[in-house]
Amino acid sequence: MESNIITKLPKDATMIQIINELWRLPRDIISDGYDTALNALAEIVPMKIHEYPTGTECWTWIVPEKWTCHDAYLETMDGQRLFSYSDNPLHIMSYSIPFEGEISQEMLFKHLYVHPLIPEAIPFMHKYYERDWGLCCSRLLKESLNDKKYKVKIDTEFSNGHLNVGEIVAPGSSENIFVLCAHLCHPAMVNDDLAGVVVGIEVMRELLRRNNLHYTYRFLIVPETIGSAAYLSHNEHLIPKMKGGLFLEMLGLDNPHAMQLSFMENTEMDKCLTMILKEHDPNSWTGSFWHPSLFN
Repeated sequence: MESNIITKLPKDATMIQIINELWRLPRDIISDGYDTALNALAEIVPMKIHEYPTGTECWTWIVPEKWTCHDAYLETMDGQRLFSYSDNPLHIMSYSIPFEGEISQEMLFKHLYVHPLIPEAIPFMHKYYERDWGLCCSRLLKESLNDKKYKVKIDTEFSNGHLNVGEIVAPGSSENIFVLCAHLCHPAMVNDDLAGVVVGIEVMRELLRRNNLHYTYRFLIVPETIGSAAYLSHNEHLIPKMKGGLFLEMLGLDNPHAMQLSFMENTEMDKCLTMILKEHDPNSWTGSFWHPSLFN
């Protein structure tokens, strides 16, 4: 992914148009692919982009380096290419260190990741704060690897960069804030969580058309987890005004909606959101803060 690649969206791009244009980009947490996607979104909605340089302390987190993958592949000893980064960016572990060499099957399997449940799926693996190399493939492909030796090439680069958070604000008559949030990272994936991003943008477009809002709504487009920590740690003055929030994720399937309640589980916001959810989707359900596996 070269930094000079530009993705352009029409101003009135639909959710499907946005997904079709952005899903394939290698959107690692700090990467040209992520920045390309965020900049494209900033052209179609009023957005402020907050930048947090590599090394910035975000409470107990530290912003990592920018990561770029130029190429990665696995080959047989006679040169047959089995898979590559150009086929699918999920074939490389995000933030893998560079590696090149001829290795045994035993050594390869220590660095080759597969999905634990779905035989044909390529898993998303990442090691943002560890220094290791890794490749990913389907379990079906891995089970077909019977040679004693293989060729591996991983051409990756670490550099100083910026963790970028997009913020869209729909002002209301009150300074009290309701937060929506979704993550734009995860290469070559839609449901996790480009689907949440496009739903959030559609919601904000509607809110920006209204002139009678009470709450002020802020939609944050972040790299997962570290992006929220970066934004909140640098906007602590807003935290007391935040009366509630909703993380938008896994919204691309035609399934009943599921909502994970807050840590307290019985706040006014929990009750309001549960009531609205049941009203609009009678088949929906809620789950405890401590049991996110309910939604898997």
